[in-house]
Amino acid sequence: MGRRNIRVAPRRAPSQTRRPRGNGIIAIRDCEMYVLSLEKFNYLADQHKRIALVLMTKLARLLSIRLRHTNEELTLLQDN
Repeated sequence: MGRRNIRVAPRRAPSQTRRPRGNGIIAIRDCEMYVLSLEKFNYLADQHKRIALVLMTKLARLLSIRLRHTNEELTLLQDN
């Protein structure tokens, strides 16, 4: 099985509600998903430091992009 880039669209609650958002996603095409528990991540980080570093770097970049986007949306809402 070759590597493919799979995009997923996060499911979000309407912004007008105060309900917590779920962590569900909708796949745009068929894909396999894996759950990495904290225990397994800690093992990975201990045994395979380079892989853990790459994973954490990608997660940090994704969170940074999402936070920047959220900040831009909030700024637009405040300006209106």
